[in-house]
Amino acid sequence: MAVQVTPLYAACNFGLYEVVKLLIEKGAHVNHINHGYGEDWGPLHVAIYHKHKDVIALLVQNNADLNYKEKYGRTPLDLAKQVNASEEIIQWLNGSTQ
Repeated sequence: MAVQVTPLYAACNFGLYEVVKLLIEKGAHVNHINHGYGEDWGPLHVAIYHKHKDVIALLVQNNADLNYKEKYGRTPLDLAKQVNASEEIIQWLNGSTQ
């Protein structure tokens, strides 16, 4: 069985900022959850995992859900800390969730 993900999720996975921007402009749902890999991640989780700073900023600016908990109960902030994301990313996520 093939894993299916949205175009936005795939673009966030690979850090394709211009593609992410275009997809959002065309109406892609920034909080769509992908179940294909078993973690139930959204675009923000995958961008954080791969530390795509510009994509993370774009998703946050476009109202990505900062409080969504994936399959293992991790919010975007929790995942950012786990993968040792930059302090700037941690601050964006922490400041935006308070």
